[in-house]
Amino acid sequence: MSVVDDLRVDLLKLDYADRQLVVVRPDDVVLSARHEARKPLAAGDQDAAKDRETERAVLALALPIGEAIRSMASRWSQRRTERSSVAVLPITRSEARPLQFTAGHPRDGIVYAGNPAMPSVYFTLAEFHRQTFAHKFEEALRLIAALGARSMSVTARQGWGREFAANLGVRLRPDSGEGRAETRSNSSREFLYTAELKGSGDPRLPPDLRWYHHEPEWQSFARQRIEHDLREFTLQVRYEEDFAVTADVASKMSTVGLSAGGTFQRHQSTVWSIAATFPPAQSRALRSIKHPFG
Repeated sequence: MSVVDDLRVDLLKLDYADRQLVVVRPDDVVLSARHEARKPLAAGDQDAAKDRETERAVLALALPIGEAIRSMASRWSQRRTERSSVAVLPITRSEARPLQFTAGHPRDGIVYAGNPAMPSVYFTLAEFHRQTFAHKFEEALRLIAALGARSMSVTARQGWGREFAANLGVRLRPDSGEGRAETRSNSSREFLYTAELKGSGDPRLPPDLRWYHHEPEWQSFARQRIEHDLREFTLQVRYEEDFAVTADVASKMSTVGLSAGGTFQRHQSTVWSIAATFPPAQSRALRSIKHPFG
C-alpha cells in the first residue's frame, strides 16, 4: 500500500459519529493535511501547536484514520473538550464521489451532514433536519402504500405543520394515487392532506427500507397487516432527536471559514400520524400463485 493510499478514508466504514459532518476539498489539500498531521509535534513547540489548533479542529483529526492519528488525537482530546469545538472531517473529492448529494453539490466550503439512516446520503448542514425528516416521512408513505393502503390521511400532531409540509414538497408517488390538501385544523392537530389509493390485498414490504429497521411500531403494524389481515391503523412518524445538529453547531462553522449552506433550519420535535385503511388481504394460496418466488 502506498503512502497516499494509506492516507485515504473509506468513509462508509467509519462510525456515524466520526463521519457525520464532512467538508469536501481538493485531494491534494486533504491528503497533504493528513500527512502533516502524522508528524509528531516537537517537544516545547507550544506556539506552533496553538497556531495550528483551529486548523486541526476543522480537520477533525480525532478520527480513526490510523494509529498515528489516534495517538496524536489523544494529545488534543482535552483541549478539544475545553473549547467545545465541532469535528468536521475533510474528505477528498475522490472520496466524495460514491456519496449522494443534492443537485449541484458538493461545493467548496460547505459542511454536509450525513443521513443517520442512509450512510451514502449527505445534506447541507442547513437543510439537514428538513431533508432527514422528509426522507423518513417518504419511507413511511412508501411502506403504507406497499402494504396495500386504499386511503390515508396525514395529520401533524406536534412540531412542524402545514407550512413546513409545503416547503418539503412531499407528495404521494404517482402510482399511489393523488392526495388532496385539507385546511381544517385546531389547537392540537393540523390536517395536512388525505389520499385515495388503488389498494391491494397482497401486502408486501417495499425494498431498501432504512428507518423501518429502527421503528418497532412500524414493524409491528407491517407484521399485523401481512400476517393477520389488519385493516386499519395509524402510523406515527416521529422526529424527536436532533442528532447533535444544532444552531450552535451551525454558528461555529463561520468561525472557521466554513458555511452551513444556507439558513439553518432548526430542529423541532415533530410527530406526524398517517391513518390508513386497507382492503381484505388475499389468501396465502392466491398470493403464492401470483408471486411464486416472492
